[in-house]
Amino acid sequence: MHLRKYPLDMQACPLEIGSFAYSSKEVVFKWKGPEPVVISPDVTLSQYEFVNITVTNSTTYGPGGEVRSSLMARFILSRRRGYFILQIYAPCSMIVGASWVAFWINRNDAAGRVAVGATTVLTLVTMGFGGRASLPKVDYATALDWFVIMCFTFVFTALVEYACVNYLERFLMNRERKRLEALAQQQERRELAKEFRESGAPEEATAAAAGDNAAAAADSENIRLRLEQADEEAEGAGGARRRRREQEAPALGLARRFGFRWWGPRLADSHPDTAYARCSRGASSSGAAEQRQRLSPSDVAGELDAWARIIFPLTFTAFKVLYWTLFLYFVDDEIPANPPSRN
Repeated sequence: MHLRKYPLDMQACPLEIGSFAYSSKEVVFKWKGPEPVVISPDVTLSQYEFVNITVTNSTTYGPGGEVRSSLMARFILSRRRGYFILQIYAPCSMIVGASWVAFWINRNDAAGRVAVGATTVLTLVTMGFGGRASLPKVDYATALDWFVIMCFTFVFTALVEYACVNYLERFLMNRERKRLEALAQQQERRELAKEFRESGAPEEATAAAAGDNAAAAADSENIRLRLEQADEEAEGAGGARRRRREQEAPALGLARRFGFRWWGPRLADSHPDTAYARCSRGASSSGAAEQRQRLSPSDVAGELDAWARIIFPLTFTAFKVLYWTLFLYFVDDEIPANPPSRN
């Protein structure tokens, strides 16, 4: 039997009639009439239906080289597909469709989506590959195996899709958080420079606020020495220094937050909500427009789920159309057109 198209296959059952005791010189077998073999309408098979019957006259050779006459009838049987459609094809298709329900479940409900995916995968394995034990052990994939394998691929891909969406959402959230923290730091630098300019601080302090930490630390040390020298030379050194400190208090407070070495350790506010609020208040008009156009990580993950709701059903439908078209019309049954020669 050839089972590459199982259960969409056709099988040929030969029936040979002859005599091993008499040679063709003694007995010659011939078919009588144009239709010597007729199937009674009352004869039916539960798993097959008769398609065609071919009859031929053949000869065989015995051990001693004597020619023997025989008759050959070949019954072409087509396997009935109703059982397989009801028991395998339809349930597997429904299981694949059930796996798509996960695309409408909230992404935050990880337990629900994973449970749907794992249940459909295990059910398909039990139903699709469980019936393989009753088939003959062949070393090639049958048509039914290809269908079950593709259904398993779709179900497993639906489960992997959630893992990809969840990972991508977390990855984009981390990248967005880092981007907003960088924007907040840049805005803080601009605000610090603006405070220095408004408070009349020396230009060196403004340059230190706009530069990196290494350059800022060196410049701020020079600023401190020059301020102390100016205070000591001024009349009423104590009062002048006190007034100078009162004037420079706002700028020095910002500088401490910025992390200048001689103003003490950096006290940066790294809370995510503060970073978001600072960027929202201090962003320019172009930056605000870019922020509005940028999709949030949650929106990107939602777009992937929305596309999956369309792509998965369309792809599975295209696969089923291709599957039935190939195995019904293009893949031939491995049945020889003529009976094998016995000469």
